[in-house]
Amino acid sequence: MPSPFLAGDSPHYGNAGDYYYAAPPPHPPTAAAAGSVAAASPFMNGPGMPLPMMVNQFGVTTTPPPPPPSTSATSPAAVSTPPMLHPPNMPPQQQGYYPQHPPPPPHLLGHPQQIPTTAATNNSTPPPSLQPVSMMSPSIVAATIATTPNNNNNSSTPPPPPPPSAMDQEYCDFLYHAGFLQGRLADTLVDIPSIHKTYPLHALVLARSPTFHRMLVSDQTSKRTVSNGGRKRYTIRLTAQQHLPSSVTEEAVAAALGHLYRPMTHQDVMYLFARPRTLLSILDMADFLEMQPLTSMIYEALSHEWNVETILFWLPYLAPPAPPAPTSTANTTSTSSTSAKEEGRSASLAFGIHYLTQTLPHQLDAFYNDNFMDLAHVYAHLPLGLLEPCIEAEGLNVRDPMQRLAFAKQVMANRQQWMEMDDGLSVALRFNNGEVAVKVIHPPQPAQS
Repeated sequence: MPSPFLAGDSPHYGNAGDYYYAAPPPHPPTAAAAGSVAAASPFMNGPGMPLPMMVNQFGVTTTPPPPPPSTSATSPAAVSTPPMLHPPNMPPQQQGYYPQHPPPPPHLLGHPQQIPTTAATNNSTPPPSLQPVSMMSPSIVAATIATTPNNNNNSSTPPPPPPPSAMDQEYCDFLYHAGFLQGRLADTLVDIPSIHKTYPLHALVLARSPTFHRMLVSDQTSKRTVSNGGRKRYTIRLTAQQHLPSSVTEEAVAAALGHLYRPMTHQDVMYLFARPRTLLSILDMADFLEMQPLTSMIYEALSHEWNVETILFWLPYLAPPAPPAPTSTANTTSTSSTSAKEEGRSASLAFGIHYLTQTLPHQLDAFYNDNFMDLAHVYAHLPLGLLEPCIEAEGLNVRDPMQRLAFAKQVMANRQQWMEMDDGLSVALRFNNGEVAVKVIHPPQPAQS
C-alpha cells in the first residue's frame, strides 16, 4: 500500500489532519469503473498526480475535500465580469494558478466538523457594474465657486469690477453728442487761434484734464464773465505762449477734446494708423492736455507697430517743421533755442528720437562689434530735423566718441549715396573743456545781398 502523507504537508488540499494516498499505477478501466475514474481524473495534487481516493476520520471517499477558507475563491463562471474591465478582443485574466475544488459531498454537509463555507463561495451575485461619474459644466463649477462662502477673514482681495454696462455707454454717447457736438448748456469757450476754431464746452468736463483745470482756476489763463442769468462763463485761449504744439490740427484738437466726453478705445487708435499724421498730432495734443491714459495707449500701439522696416514709412511724419534759415548770430541762437523747446514739448518728436536712439539700436544690437550697417541705413533716410538730434543724442548707446564718429561718417556716406548728391552736411569731433562730442556741421549759408 502506498505510504500516506498528511494534508498539512501540502498547501493545496483540505484539512491538515487528512491522509492522502498516491494513486496506484493506471489499469485499463472497466465499464463499471469508467465513470469513477473519469470523475476522479480532474483532481490533481501538487506534482500533478491523480488522487482517486482519500481516507480520513469519516471514511473512504473519492471526492477531495473543500478548499480551506484562506484559499477559497469564487468560480469565474459564477461572477460576471463587467464588459469594460477587459479591453476588446482580449481574453479575461486567469482567476487562479491551480484548479478550484468543488463543494463538499452531500454526506458531509451536516457534520459538525465541516469546514465553514465563506460568503464568497455561496454568493454568486455579480459585483455592481461601474457607473459613469457625473461631470459639472464649467459654468456650474464657476457658479459653485462663486456661491461658496469664504471663511478666510484674512483675505483682503476685492472682487473684480463689473463689466461696463449698456447704461454707461448710453450716458457717454449722450454726453458726447449733446455736450460736445451740439454744445448744449455750455459755460466755457475754448479759443485756438492757430486753427481758427472756437469750441463751446463745459468746465466740469474740461477739468478732467490737469492742464484745463489749472487754467480754469487761474485768473491769468482764463477769463470769467457773468451772464444775465447769474451763471459764470469761462473763456480759455490756447496759444503758443501756453506751449501749444505747432503740429496740432483741427481734427486732432476735436479728437482730444472729444476724448474728455467719450473716451477713445484701442480700436479707435488702431483705425488711425491709416492716417499717421493725424495720430501723431493727437498724441501731441493729448500730451499737452496731460491726458495720460490716452498718451499711454498711443505709445503702446506705436511700440508694437514700429520696427526696422515700418519706421521708414513713419519718418516723414515724425520730422518737425523746418525752422527758418538763420540770418545772423542772434537769430541763430534764437532758432536753436526754439528748436530745443519744440523738441521738449512735442511728444511725437521726443518719442521718435527715443525709439531711433535707444529702442531700435537695442533691437538690432547695432553697436556690438561695430555691427551698425542696418542702423546707418535707417539714419541715412532721416529728415534733417531728426538726423542732427539723433546723431548727437546722449542716449545713443555707443561705446565711445570714436565709435559715434565712425557711425556718423557711415551715415553720411549712405546719405550721399541715397540722395545721389552732396548736401554739404558733415560730422566732426568737438572738444570743449575736456569733453569730446560729435557734431553735425551744416554748410555755410550764402550771403544775402
